[in-house]
Amino acid sequence: MRNVNTNVALRILGGKLRGQNVRFVQTNTTRPTKAILRESLFGTLAGEIVGAVFVEMFAGSGSVGFEALSRGAQKVVFIEQNEANISQLRENCARFKLTESAQICCGDCFAILAPLLEQLCNCARSIVLYCDPPFAIREGQDRIYARCAEFLGNLCLDCVQHIIFETMSSASLPPHIAHFVQYKKRAFGKSALQYYTKEIGC
Repeated sequence: MRNVNTNVALRILGGKLRGQNVRFVQTNTTRPTKAILRESLFGTLAGEIVGAVFVEMFAGSGSVGFEALSRGAQKVVFIEQNEANISQLRENCARFKLTESAQICCGDCFAILAPLLEQLCNCARSIVLYCDPPFAIREGQDRIYARCAEFLGNLCLDCVQHIIFETMSSASLPPHIAHFVQYKKRAFGKSALQYYTKEIGC
């Protein structure tokens, strides 16, 4: 039987699903986003999340995406490749009755994000990209932040309004990614949120 964490630590913090618990599969690689980060993230985005399409890359538990839906996102897209996590995401979507507003994409972010964004740009008012890759201290992941930044910098991001990275606090990202500029970094212990928005005139 899968070891599923049912603790209240992943309780949704605000919006229409406030107080609901996001269940997740206990694995060595799943690192759910802490409540303090989620609260800070949506405090920063504020009303900009309402009506937006929120794309959670490396979704894992999906805690950030579920928080976005709770707070008014039109749609959330979870990108995840671990089968146990995908199964649990589906169960949570069904339990929250979000099957119409949540899309689960099974596969590697680096392979499926480009065609997905092209698809979303045809119907989305604005897109928020949330990139939470494995921490760089994991085996084989030492270049993961640079790889993500280079990858996003080569995509068509015309419909994207914000890119947010969840990283190790010690991680440095480039000041620019394509026509996006980093405007804020906030650390919470070992983790940090790094925010990018479109440069004026783009």
